[in-house]
Formats: sequence, structure tokens, C-alpha cells
Amino acid sequence: MAGSDADQADLIEIGRIGKPHGVRGGFYLEGSIDAPALVAGLELVVDGSPYSLASRGGTDERPLIALTEISDREEIGRMRGMSVFARRENLTPLGEGEWYAKDLVGLVVVSAGGDQLGVVDRLVNAPSVDLLAVSPGEGEGEELLVPMVEDAILSIDPDAGRVTVHVEFLDLG
Repeated sequence: MAGSDADQADLIEIGRIGKPHGVRGGFYLEGSIDAPALVAGLELVVDGSPYSLASRGGTDERPLIALTEISDREEIGRMRGMSVFARRENLTPLGEGEWYAKDLVGLVVVSAGGDQLGVVDRLVNAPSVDLLAVSPGEGEGEELLVPMVEDAILSIDPDAGRVTVHVEFLDLG
């Protein structure tokens, strides 16, 4: 999808194309977020191309969707594993203390005293809790995994570009 950097920054990954279902191009949306936003007509982007959500079934945890532009199982099978994006403004507004993973990547991670520990590289969806994967500076040690729990994270401030963590809880002191 050709577009400006602002257009690309507006896209939020909502899942990946999973197992095909039926003969008409339906598929399970794996790792999906924001099931209430999955309504017919929702504009989606896959591999840079725009699509329109034709229908949604399944459950909130495992939505089964079909795209208007795809009508056969083989085509969707070739797309399996590709990320599915939606525009931020078409998703359910986030509540207080909620962020999209995309908004956390690149934030500097610091201790309460201001010591820089690294930069958020990605969000890891572990079975019991999401984790911030923090990359230290070049040659400065191993990746740090910070659980997204109040005991570990003192504050998240995307506008200031930083996450403040509790080093004692993380046993980094």
C-alpha cells in the first residue's frame, strides 16, 4: 500500500492470517486484538494491499473472517502467516493505561533514578503476562524482559519517550 509515513504509522497490527476455513477464502485471525472492531466493511491492510472485511464469525478469542476481495481457499492459504493491519481510528479506543505494542517499541527504559537500561525492542506475548523485550546498548549485556505488571513498571510515558521500571523488583539493583 503506497502511502505516507503518517499513513503507515496509523496502521496497527491486529493479527495474522491463520488456518484457512471453508472453500471461499475464510480464515482464522490468529493473535487477534479488538474483536468488537471486526465488523463488515472494516478496511484492513495485508502485505501493503487494502482489503475489506466481508464477514466475521467464530469467537472473540478466535475470529473467523472473510475478505471481500478473496474468494478461494488456495489464495488465502498462500497468505497464511501474513500480518493484518487496521487503521488506529477504526479500532476501539484504548482505555487509560492501555497501549498498542507499536506505541511502546522504541521507548527508552530507565530506572527511577534515571539510569538508562535500554530501548524497547518488541512486545512478547507470554502465556501469563506480556513482556517488554528491552535491548541494551551495543555490547552491554543480554536482552532484558520486563513483565507488564505494576510491580515492575512504575510508569509508561510514550509522549516523553520512556518507560520507568522498578530495578529492585526486576533484581537489577
